[in-house]
Amino acid sequence: VRVEKVDYEDVTTLERALHGVSYTVMFMEMDERRTVFGKNLVAAMKKERVNSCLMVSIRGAGSSRLPSHQAYREVEQEIEKNIPNYVILRKACLSQVFLFWSHSVEERSQFPMAMDQDTLSTHVDLIDVVAVIEAITIEHFRVTSQRPDSIVDCFGEHTNKIYTLAGPKQTHPRDIVQILNESS
Repeated sequence: VRVEKVDYEDVTTLERALHGVSYTVMFMEMDERRTVFGKNLVAAMKKERVNSCLMVSIRGAGSSRLPSHQAYREVEQEIEKNIPNYVILRKACLSQVFLFWSHSVEERSQFPMAMDQDTLSTHVDLIDVVAVIEAITIEHFRVTSQRPDSIVDCFGEHTNKIYTLAGPKQTHPRDIVQILNESS
């Protein structure tokens, strides 16, 4: 394992970090410049001939009009165009991020989300997302160990597919605010 310091605005640092890498797991930055950062990373992956990318995206990236969701979709499209083998996991909001909003809930009884209070959502647990990443990564290395010279279909049945990951229960944002108010 090696650790490289990168600047997402400087593609050469990304290329240096990706030299010799064949497989990446990509999470988008929680930054307003995430589209530029993501596109720069994909450009560096292409130049360094990274053959496989598992991208963790956001649910709604393919259909929403929200700018944040469109940003994810733009980067997904760059991966689809430039990386031979990919899997895109569109996750619902993570249950674990509720703590980031605890101050807003305590102070203002508000839960700032990019949806109205009547929209149903299904939050997913981070542990479940990690389990999916692990299963797909193990499949990738199983396939590539059996055919080391082949870069085609290295995610097995998951190659070049997009999945949506959601939790088991639908909730309204107002219900989540109520639960958070009761627990704080």
